[in-house]
Amino acid sequence: MNKKIKIGIFTGSILIAVAVLLGIIINQPAYTFTMDVNPSIEIKSNRLNKVVKINPLNEDAKNLLKDFKHKDKSLQKTIEDLADLMVLKGNRKG
Repeated sequence: MNKKIKIGIFTGSILIAVAVLLGIIINQPAYTFTMDVNPSIEIKSNRLNKVVKINPLNEDAKNLLKDFKHKDKSLQKTIEDLADLMVLKGNRKG
């Protein structure tokens, strides 16, 4: 094999590996925000402030989050939506 082709394949492999690792690192939970107002909710977001997981911490939270969608939402938007949902469901006064 030609030396230039080998270098090209090696460089391409390194770039792919770096891209995969960055994708994994960015999507890992980096921050945890807990709303403890009954219902108690734990929100995990990645380094880009996108919500990656929401954990209900009690039974009221499980009922509140039953149909709640958080995919591709920012942490701020998720908190605002949850606060609105709590008001609509009667958990909080708005």
